[in-house]
Amino acid sequence: MASCNFALLHALALPTTAALCPAAEAAPPAAVPFVGSIEAARTGNEVLLTRKLPGGDFIRVEFYRNPNSSTADRGRVNTTRTDATQLLDQVPDLTVTYWYWLKLIRADNTHLNVGPVATPSATVWQP
Repeated sequence: MASCNFALLHALALPTTAALCPAAEAAPPAAVPFVGSIEAARTGNEVLLTRKLPGGDFIRVEFYRNPNSSTADRGRVNTTRTDATQLLDQVPDLTVTYWYWLKLIRADNTHLNVGPVATPSATVWQP
């Protein structure tokens, strides 16, 4: 690109600070692989969990809950088939913000964790 600027600028007798050649285009960002998502909406003691799975050979989906954002001591809430996209969870304490994760289990028993997501008190869904 510098030679393009120099040749054009020299031929037109323009100052070398002028830019006559198109700016170099930045390389497009690398594609980020989709790793799945989980969303939580809460009304009272009910939490509606909605999830999207990434591509993969998953045989089941496990939902986990914890009253803090740590994976330590999280408890499994439910296990669903891979075609189920929502789960309704009833939380034991209305005053606690709960955190949720997905554990995606493959046929070879390896897994992929997705999350966490918290149950915001402002998000309300209508059954």
